[in-house]
Amino acid sequence: MPGGYTDAWELCNGTAMGALAGGGTTSQTITAGSANVKGSWAQLIASTASDVCWVAVNIVYPAAGGLSMAVDIGIGSAGNEVAIINNIIASNFNVPNAENFSFPLSIPAGTRVSARCQSGTGSDACYVSVTGFDGGFRQAEGAAGVDSIGFVSASTLGTLITVAATLGVKGSYSQLSASTPRDYIGYFGSLDPQSGGNSILGHWGVNDFDISIGAAGSEVVIDPDISFGNPNNFMFVGLTGIPFRPIPIPAGTRIAARGQCSDSSTVNTTFGLTLYGVY
Repeated sequence: MPGGYTDAWELCNGTAMGALAGGGTTSQTITAGSANVKGSWAQLIASTASDVCWVAVNIVYPAAGGLSMAVDIGIGSAGNEVAIINNIIASNFNVPNAENFSFPLSIPAGTRVSARCQSGTGSDACYVSVTGFDGGFRQAEGAAGVDSIGFVSASTLGTLITVAATLGVKGSYSQLSASTPRDYIGYFGSLDPQSGGNSILGHWGVNDFDISIGAAGSEVVIDPDISFGNPNNFMFVGLTGIPFRPIPIPAGTRIAARGQCSDSSTVNTTFGLTLYGVY
């Protein structure tokens, strides 16, 4: 192995949570409450078989419904659930869409794990499963939880980013957080199509955006030119998500993002962005 053996990542003993046997969907159905309100918790597993230090969250959003859903993953007994992952956005692009997120997170053996969701459309539903991994000898400990950054609960969408009117030029920054509430060991992210005539959902082309930190007017780019496209009206970046980046961000940090477009059909279009700080 180039560079020798790692002392960070060595996973084992994958355990499925919320994966159902038989016909129909193979994941647990999660139903939203009224518009932009969380629904009830649905159990994914009654008791984890082993310690978990890394999780993969899998969300399938059917074609029917609104623009996006936001999923919480919680732990605890029925009626006493505590969310340890908040508002993971899964978007709908007029066809069933699957999104997958993978990141370090600790869940002790014997823990009950559940999920709940909200949507811009009342009583909308999605399918959720989680795969938990224990660690090998060299595996680092997982994190304690995940905070959503830039999520707008009133619309179940991320912070609006408007790409520049000039091709190949970055637009103005949109603030995701004025001051992060705690230290993060890294982050991942999710995109959504927003709404209205200028939404990236209805346009063609390749776009990219920067994630930056610092005061307004003095932003420093820490994650440059994350590319995404929209061929045939399907937006993607990975699976419309930003894979986990182990880039530390200290408490009290302002986070902002800006975007640009590659062709005239995407000028002045918009998309939504939510980051997820892992702590």
